[in-house]
Amino acid sequence: MMTWLAENALATALSIFGSFLAGFISRKVGHILDAIEKKAKIDIDDKLEVRIQNIVKKVVLTISQTYVKGLKKKGQFDDAAKKAALDMALKRSSEIILNEVGVKKSADDLKVAIEAEIREQKDVKNIVRSINESKGSSSSQ
Repeated sequence: MMTWLAENALATALSIFGSFLAGFISRKVGHILDAIEKKAKIDIDDKLEVRIQNIVKKVVLTISQTYVKGLKKKGQFDDAAKKAALDMALKRSSEIILNEVGVKKSADDLKVAIEAEIREQKDVKNIVRSINESKGSSSSQ
């Protein structure tokens, strides 16, 4: 009987100590991150956002190169296919961000980021196309 009581008392004491220790460590980590941000003059949250933007960029590029390009060649890239591509990008971005960064982003935030990335990639493609066209017309003169 005494062993059971001692084991339970020890387990209770350890769980109470563990929760205090976890809180202490959490506060210390927060202070350490603040000190790192001040010392290095960086914002860790900004670095995290850049990482998330890079993930979204890669996902949009991948879906564009595989799914969208194939459907466009077949003339089948309609509104339903656009919605499916957006849904794929939302799902895949969310999975990667959660797995690699440990952050859960809202679907609305990701949708805005994905749509912005799509516009940016279209703009870059149009700029490259116009440069190539101007090179072609200047070399033929």
